[in-house]
Amino acid sequence: AMQAVRAGIRRAAQLRAPAADAAKAGQRRGMSSAPGVDDEAEMLKWKHVTRAGVVGCILFGMFAIEHPTPGPEQPAYDYLRIRVKQFPWGKGEKGLFEYWMTPEE
Repeated sequence: AMQAVRAGIRRAAQLRAPAADAAKAGQRRGMSSAPGVDDEAEMLKWKHVTRAGVVGCILFGMFAIEHPTPGPEQPAYDYLRIRVKQFPWGKGEKGLFEYWMTPEE
């Protein structure tokens, strides 16, 4: 059974090979436009657009870091932040990811 599969694959490759060679020898694929100055101008345009976008993103990021917007006021529910045991860092009152947010300690 395996020999029949291999023979079929070989036969298909032999039948396809002459057509592929003829296509390579006599024909070229026609593109929608010819290479030239248009390609270079288009490349330079997108290069400049990309650079302007990167600079804009960096400036916006710097502004966002310098002027953070405060979050909403958290409600003081009785059941929030109930501590049975003190945390082993700081004064033991704040969780691991809450501790770095308050600079007063």
